[in-house]
Amino acid sequence: MLDRATLPNEFARIINCSQCTTQTCKNLLRDSEENVPQPGFLGIRYEAKRVLMVGQNPAITKSERALAADQPYTALLRKLRDDPTEGTLRSLLAVARDFMPSWRVHQDYFPLQECGLALDELAYINIVRCRTARFDQRKGKLDDTRPNSNVAKQCVESHFTGWVDRLDPRVIIFLGKYAYDYGSPIAKKKNIPCDYLNRQRSRGAELRTADRNRVAKLVRAIVSQ
Repeated sequence: MLDRATLPNEFARIINCSQCTTQTCKNLLRDSEENVPQPGFLGIRYEAKRVLMVGQNPAITKSERALAADQPYTALLRKLRDDPTEGTLRSLLAVARDFMPSWRVHQDYFPLQECGLALDELAYINIVRCRTARFDQRKGKLDDTRPNSNVAKQCVESHFTGWVDRLDPRVIIFLGKYAYDYGSPIAKKKNIPCDYLNRQRSRGAELRTADRNRVAKLVRAIVSQ
């Protein structure tokens, strides 16, 4: 059973993590202000369905508007890092809950309604908890880039595996092949049903719909047991 009383300290442990550096991953975007590690999200009714979504890593903020929306969340991350209390964690999760519906993963990929789920019944974490970015010469600004294998393996060992044990999900849906490749061995070792949604932009609407239908069928079958 999930022990929520331990979560403030567990969230703080991840936010404080400094195991990876630019020596580990040259594209690591890590500082003590906006770019701190992000533990994830846990819905207030997660225990009712125990569905875990797993992504690649947090995206960077790409506009002033995105930064303005991101700042209240990262401010609470830093507050929880320094003062891991239940009240601060509740505030952090409430802010995350408010902006999650705007994520493309919910709008275009994860079949929330088809699964008969609400956001409050999900948990969401990333394989890598830090942002990674590279400077795009063509755009003249930072852009998202995939974490390398060193940082992915470190984060799986230090955080992901333990969180799967802590959350004890009934099913895991990986958002993209990268997340699946690094996370599915853990799920399979623990005999947790899993699948993934292919997020390649070149895939057409028909293939995307087939992915959604397959995942929805798996999730419905498990949560209805």
